Amino acid sequence: MNFKKLLKPLFILLITLTGATKDFAQISSDTCRYFSADVVFKKGTVVLSSVARAKLDSVVKKMKDFPLCKIRVEGHGTASEGAQQISWDKVASVVKYLRLKGTKKTNLLFNYGDKGDPSIVNITSSTEDGPDWVPAPIPCFSLHLPRKKRCADSEGTLLH
Repeated sequence: MNFKKLLKPLFILLITLTGATKDFAQISSDTCRYFSADVVFKKGTVVLSSVARAKLDSVVKKMKDFPLCKIRVEGHGTASEGAQQISWDKVASVVKYLRLKGTKKTNLLFNYGDKGDPSIVNITSSTEDGPDWVPAPIPCFSLHLPRKKRCADSEGTLLH
């Protein structure tokens, strides 16, 4: 019996369950290569830097070899409604860029508002299921739209 073939799936399962994917970024299976990357945003912005775009380009290249793999895009910010919205905005920026570069929406997992550093969006490979997009929680706080457009009701009255 080939022990490498037996131990490899168990090792991958152990890594997945313990959340240690960052330390073992090159371990792979037949359907998904485990990798991670952190996209760092400057304070007060949801615009991807050139460094962030380069990291995401690398993720897109890795995905071409593993089309069944999914990309978990996870933002952080729990301090307030505004922080949750900004977390959503940052995840939306990453997801939109990945889609622009050809990633299928069925390969994306959209997750925002988790505990952690609000300036970082974590990108990890995954085989789990989840939503590829979710509506903005508090659009009036969004940094993606001009304030007048995002916070007006149907009659044009500002909401916030």
